[in-house]
Amino acid sequence: MDILSQFIVSPTATSTTLRKGGVLLKGKTRASRQPVHMMMLVDTSGSMDSNNKLESVKRSLQVMLLLLSEQDRLSLIKFDDASSVILNKVTPTTQEREAISYKIATLRTDGSTNMSSGLLDSRELVEATTERKQGLILLTDGHANIGVCDQEGLLRIVRQMMEEKPGLSITTVGYGVDHNTELLTEIAKFGGGGYNVVTDLNDVASTFGDVLGGLSSVSAQRVIVEFPPGYTVTTAYTKTTGDDGFIRVKVGDLYAETEVSILFEGSPSLGPIRITGTDMSTLSTFEHLIAPNLCTADEEFDVNFIMSEFRSRVADLLNLCRRGQGYTGEIRALLTEIRESARIATHPLTSFLIEDLAHALEIQESNRRMTQHEVTEMAQHSAYISMTRGLRTRTSQMPPPPAGLRRQRAVGLLDPGSPPAAPRAGASLSPSPSGFSNPGANDEEAREALFLSPTANAQQRQMASLMRSLSNDTSN
Repeated sequence: MDILSQFIVSPTATSTTLRKGGVLLKGKTRASRQPVHMMMLVDTSGSMDSNNKLESVKRSLQVMLLLLSEQDRLSLIKFDDASSVILNKVTPTTQEREAISYKIATLRTDGSTNMSSGLLDSRELVEATTERKQGLILLTDGHANIGVCDQEGLLRIVRQMMEEKPGLSITTVGYGVDHNTELLTEIAKFGGGGYNVVTDLNDVASTFGDVLGGLSSVSAQRVIVEFPPGYTVTTAYTKTTGDDGFIRVKVGDLYAETEVSILFEGSPSLGPIRITGTDMSTLSTFEHLIAPNLCTADEEFDVNFIMSEFRSRVADLLNLCRRGQGYTGEIRALLTEIRESARIATHPLTSFLIEDLAHALEIQESNRRMTQHEVTEMAQHSAYISMTRGLRTRTSQMPPPPAGLRRQRAVGLLDPGSPPAAPRAGASLSPSPSGFSNPGANDEEAREALFLSPTANAQQRQMASLMRSLSNDTSN
């Protein structure tokens, strides 16, 4: 794990002057694939019957099964009026795949939405081993209406799960635009995963691939960044302040080649920042004490910290906009500031910030009521911008960025290190000796997947595009 930490300080500042700064963590490249335990928690209530929602989930599960190795494990839990375990930590061997596939095919829709029962069943399936990364995907299209139904009660279950199973991460997938965005966003935040929105088969496949690619390329897990009393910390990750006054930011998983940045205000006199976690390549714990480096001007401040400041401000403003009117001036000012910032002009997220703010401004200026599609999309984009986890998808017809920006971004992402696309018909899906498949050259679909997730690593992009391509093949 690479670590960068900086303060901005004026030449006349004292050692106790509070200065703005940031901590940047970057996952180191993995030489081998991390075995995973994929736990799929699937809503099978009656509403999942519409628009072939459950059928697209089942098809994506069948495809994902092809990408798992014998070192992996797969669990499947369904919930409607009650929950039941369909697959319990099964090994996807060649002999077992047909039986697993049959169990997936038997999923049917019926009844209400007992999400709490599904979460409690999932908790019992988490393995104690550190050999496999534990990941839970919660996929639901509705609101909990039996069992524990209120948000605080459900989040209490999630918090307890994370305390008892610290190696677990939880990703949420909202199916359709009428799902409970607030609940699924908070579950993903506390669970250390991403919040995704899916509307069709391609979205489901890409999400499953992104999650599988991330879990199989985890560089470090249980990562916590701890600040001594006196620091002020700005982050979208779960943040707690202990009785001792120390502020602890739970980053959770750190994927290979990906970056996490945390902003703060502090001073050298407050003491060093402590970073702990587990190195997944050695399965050993680590601890780093770092004193931030000083820089005397914004020009010396790392561009990732400048972008983090903008991301935080844009995410906060989008959340305000989706709840009401009156933010036209703030949007215009922030848009101007971002467009005039030369430091982030070529950053891959800049055009996303501009696009989302421009769409929010159009809604505010028209003084019209936002559609449910727009509310859902704005919530998901806000979560993606703040944490850069999951896939940034479109559920409404947002105006695309200018063609030049789109081409520039695509070309930049498809330069050296770009992921291969899906295999041609008949190509082998067997893992290579290193554990990573090597399907072949890029295609337009892979380019679009990259366009939607510039912060993902090569393994996530590869898995997402492969899942998308194979899902399309099985649907034809």
